[in-house]
Amino acid sequence: MPRPASWRYRITSILGALRSVEVASLERADIESIFGLQRRAAIRLMAPFVAGHRRGSWQVDRQRLVLWLESFEREVTEEQERTQRVLQALQSAEEENQSLREELRRRERPEPPHWTLKQEVFSRNILSLPHEISITQGMVCVNFPVTDPARGVQLLHELSLALVNDWGTFCRLAGIVPDQSDQDIVDQFLIDLEHQKQSGN
Repeated sequence: MPRPASWRYRITSILGALRSVEVASLERADIESIFGLQRRAAIRLMAPFVAGHRRGSWQVDRQRLVLWLESFEREVTEEQERTQRVLQALQSAEEENQSLREELRRRERPEPPHWTLKQEVFSRNILSLPHEISITQGMVCVNFPVTDPARGVQLLHELSLALVNDWGTFCRLAGIVPDQSDQDIVDQFLIDLEHQKQSGN
């Protein structure tokens, strides 16, 4: 089966459109319109669901397409919610950092190191981490120059983002067998962070 691409975050509205259509089969033009795809991408998406041909054009079974989309609608929704929580947590952390820097400047004390992360880093998975980070059974290793400790902290920051996005791969590489779902682990991770922030730890 094809996996969702550019349209994945519109899956709820796409399902609504498909459910409102009364015909049993859809043609390529329908798929292009509903999914917002070009001709080639629409054909690739249609291939597993072809129900027949009419006047030389493909038709797809609407109900099969709806069932396929429903099979991972919850997964996409949970991913969106998880990403939103992570972004909110990062924004809160950035606001706290800014407040700390202002306080240090007021006291004429040196500021802690800072860095800028590219946008794609926020959706990074474990396998796309920089080569300075290695994960083996029971061990996480972060290498950085002795003369550049800020680089080490930056790498840890990137690792933490990847852990939130891709906990399953981390568990596999580290030889961990989680005893709860990935979603529960991420939720608990965020709850613990919030608790530590509130308690001042």
